[in-house]
Parts: sequence; structure tokens; C-alpha cells
Amino acid sequence: MPTFQRNLTIGTTPVLAIVANQIRDGWRISMYSTTLVAANTGFVFVGRNIVPTTTVGDPNSGDVLFQGTQLTESKSFETDKVFTGDIWLIASAAGQVVSVEEEY
Repeated sequence: MPTFQRNLTIGTTPVLAIVANQIRDGWRISMYSTTLVAANTGFVFVGRNIVPTTTVGDPNSGDVLFQGTQLTESKSFETDKVFTGDIWLIASAAGQVVSVEEEY
């Protein structure tokens, strides 16, 4: 899938992980398991066009990742729609490592 891939270390300060791109065909954010990154014991909150909060249950907390999980969107058919806006990340604890991938 990846046309563009990088690892990011996320802390308690919001990070713009993926910039809006109208030609995006897919994206994936994966949080490494603790067997690969021992410090990945917190949560990473993913916001689409918003900076998420780290309060579980808050309407603005977005989607939540924890060690060994991922969020992904991709086109199976040409008519499928994929989110093309900004994707923001913030963590509940410092030093959470994620893989960010984007396909054009």
C-alpha cells in the first residue's frame, strides 16, 4: 500500500501526521506492539480535520489506537471515497511510536 511511509514518535503535543491531499487513495496508521517498542503502553488518539483530545469518551477524542492496532482506509473500487483531509495525532503518554502510511 505505501507510497509514503514514516515512523513518528507521538507525545502529549498534537502532531499533524498527514496533510490534506485530494489525490489520496488510502492511508494507514499503525501503533507498534510492545514487543517491538516497549514504551508503547499508552493510547494514540486520531483526529480527522480536528486536533483530538486525550479524554476517552469526549466527542473530540477521535479514534483511539493502542499497541498492536491500526486504522486504515483504502479504495477497493475507483468510485470508493477515502478521507482526504488532515489527520492529527496526540498520545496519552510521551514516546508512543506509530507508522504512518499514505498512498496516492
